[in-house]
Amino acid sequence: MVNQNPRICFIIIFCLALSATNCYSQSINDLINEAKHFKHSPIDQIINLTALIDTIEQLEYYDTLGNTHYYIANRYVYLNKLDSTITHAKKSISAFDKSDYRKYRYNNNYALIGNAYFKLGNDYES
Repeated sequence: MVNQNPRICFIIIFCLALSATNCYSQSINDLINEAKHFKHSPIDQIINLTALIDTIEQLEYYDTLGNTHYYIANRYVYLNKLDSTITHAKKSISAFDKSDYRKYRYNNNYALIGNAYFKLGNDYES
């Protein structure tokens, strides 16, 4: 129960922040930055970032959604959970495609996927 209190607080703060401001884009980015802050462990960062995904999807901020999945994929690399890395990197690519984002994170997703398949001993799948 003690481990869930920070998650509950984060979700409450998230909901309050969204309802208290008309500047959703900026508040979402602030929440993402807080969720991925180095003071949290990688698993807590994943939990916090995952909690934001539904809201970002509803707002249709596809570039932000792509970045969020990208951050999650990178956190799974640290935990050596390669299947989850692949899943979130592919979701990031899909979201970036919807927003026409083609900067370095888009390309880095392919590197994440390729490295994960290499470590798993599989060929790259598109």
